[in-house]
Amino acid sequence: MWVSFQYNALAFVIIFGIGIPAGVWSALRRGTWLDPATIGVLLFFPSVPVVITVPVFQWLFALKLDWLPAGGWEVREYFGFLEVGLFSKRIILPILILSLPGIAGVARYMRAQVLEVLDQDFIRTARAKGLREFIVVTRHVVRNALLPIATIMGFALVGLLGGSIFVETLLGIPGIGSYAFEAVGSRDYDGIMALVIITAAAFIVANLLVDIAYGLIDPRIRLGGRTQT
Repeated sequence: MWVSFQYNALAFVIIFGIGIPAGVWSALRRGTWLDPATIGVLLFFPSVPVVITVPVFQWLFALKLDWLPAGGWEVREYFGFLEVGLFSKRIILPILILSLPGIAGVARYMRAQVLEVLDQDFIRTARAKGLREFIVVTRHVVRNALLPIATIMGFALVGLLGGSIFVETLLGIPGIGSYAFEAVGSRDYDGIMALVIITAAAFIVANLLVDIAYGLIDPRIRLGGRTQT
């Protein structure tokens, strides 16, 4: 599980760190060719199945260019017990395979939310007051559009522990995804039950974090229980 968490955590940061700004950028250029071009390029990666992406990336980056290892996982021990592969080149390939499709989904969803917020009356009021466009976008548009994105981020946190069966199996990564595949194939019922319990607990924690994030993003939710006089 720790192995899966390492590369999934970096992929999580890349997906939302690039997907959210890309969605905002695309929405602000609605009506120009840059809007469909950006989303169209990003949609190319999730349209290709992982079972095809993995061997293509291995052929390109490992065999032809010789930039990255073809698979495996480098184990480094710190303090005698901790396995760390964050600083190895072997983590780059699974991060690329997981991040590129995920960026498109976040960008599309963020674009839709930003377009919905841009049509609200308070955005026209903010612009009518003479606020700079940067202030309008960052303080009013993005903040209100992030509320539904918080739900996606919460459930994506569960994926940090789940791993990817295809990626780990094809790349030879000893993570929780490959363990789950072996547990199902060998009928390891104890391992399967443990995975189910851990995943259910992770969903509960993710829902709690999402509710807390709602209050931080939107003050109206945090102050909703108070009576105005």
